[in-house]
Amino acid sequence: MAIHIRDPKTDQAVRELARLRKEGLTDAIRRAVAEALERERGRQPLRARIAPLLARFRAAPKTGLAVDKAFFDEVSGG
Repeated sequence: MAIHIRDPKTDQAVRELARLRKEGLTDAIRRAVAEALERERGRQPLRARIAPLLARFRAAPKTGLAVDKAFFDEVSGG
């Protein structure tokens, strides 16, 4: 089965990748696609990525201090 690349920029990019890796076009494409698939399959949803951060935030002790508009104005220089 063949792939025909009609976009000149894509064709040029594939050829440059193959040249830099010192491999044929098919091998360059195969490896690039395999690497992209590996990244996509290992990708975690945002909720899973921020869960440890949320856990640390929620575990922080409460200070008991009241925060109001005057405090934010002072902090922001307003």
